[in-house]
Amino acid sequence: MQLQQRIRGWQVGMMAVLLAAVTVSVGHGDNPNEWRGAWNAVFTLTNDPDGNELAMFPLDNKGQMKPPVFIPTGGDGTGNSLGNQSALVMSKDTDYLYAVNPGSNTISVFRLTRQGPQVIQTVYSGGTRPISIVLRGELLYVLNAGGGVDDADSIAGFTVRENGRLRALPGSIRPLAKDDVDTGPAQIAFSPSGDALIVTLKATNKIAAYALNRRGIPVDLAIEPSVGTTPFGFEFSRDGFLIVSEAFGGAAGASAVSSYWFDDDAGTLEPLGKSVPTTQTAACWIAVTENGALAYTTNTGSNTVTGYSVGKKGKLTRVTDNGIAAQTGAAPTDMTVRGSNVLFVLNRNDGSVGSYSIKNGGALAPIQVAGGLDGLLRPTGLVVR
Repeated sequence: MQLQQRIRGWQVGMMAVLLAAVTVSVGHGDNPNEWRGAWNAVFTLTNDPDGNELAMFPLDNKGQMKPPVFIPTGGDGTGNSLGNQSALVMSKDTDYLYAVNPGSNTISVFRLTRQGPQVIQTVYSGGTRPISIVLRGELLYVLNAGGGVDDADSIAGFTVRENGRLRALPGSIRPLAKDDVDTGPAQIAFSPSGDALIVTLKATNKIAAYALNRRGIPVDLAIEPSVGTTPFGFEFSRDGFLIVSEAFGGAAGASAVSSYWFDDDAGTLEPLGKSVPTTQTAACWIAVTENGALAYTTNTGSNTVTGYSVGKKGKLTRVTDNGIAAQTGAAPTDMTVRGSNVLFVLNRNDGSVGSYSIKNGGALAPIQVAGGLDGLLRPTGLVVR
């Protein structure tokens, strides 16, 4: 442990060197012009129970990942699999990162300065074991997955101030089920209009939708059955289609992906067809290209990625007959897309992040595999700047 701490301390010290080409002295005020950094990087979380850290892979001017540097979040991870998507979220202006600390029930706010990420706030998540967060404008919500007797799965809201810091939103904490039922929640996200929150519930094979009032407070909860078993990660496409992965309990070769239309007025989900199999095992995470034409899911049990084309009516079609758009490292989990050109994949069991070029028709061509997370138990979340 001491050796690991020394190595990480050295890596934090090296961050200034890695960012030297774009680093100048940073101001300490809240005026973005004084501190805003223009560098790019890929980020994940170590989820270390002895001190959670933001792991940053700086990107050079050719898009190649450099070795990771580690910055403490000020909270703790769990060291266990969280069964989640979106443990990290970035503000639209790319000035701030928001990260969950599931072992200490907190959220950390990072400001992305010219000298690298700086923690500016750590706040209580409003519940136990925060695993997923979503940000839209001045409103942020966190999904708390519970974890004990009389410890309900819940959501909690925050307002985002001009300086990126969070303030708890009174009246926003809501349970996801009655009688503290374990719903196995995986992810939270806003509907395209911002008038509702969507949450996938793995343990009950359902998808929850909380309607929001004008203040952003949840008012009505609707629970819809999932088309397939174990709904997990999801993302809305540019055209408003909800693309959801289905792990089917991890059964070999059984996982799939489904698409839905969310009716904001009625607060209901309309399935747009049957589940489309990946032909692979444990599809859990979803990423959709910026143009909305393609969706990808990682198959954790098969060490593969499956790609789908997304039709005008939300119809999903595999881009390869065998469901393998790419082979990955061991146990691929979180994904993120840069525009519509590059897909990044976090490989949990071998501690690496892989990058892939997205070709016409959805084919994936390997670009790079960057290591440096080996020895970590269960890293989580992935975003790119």
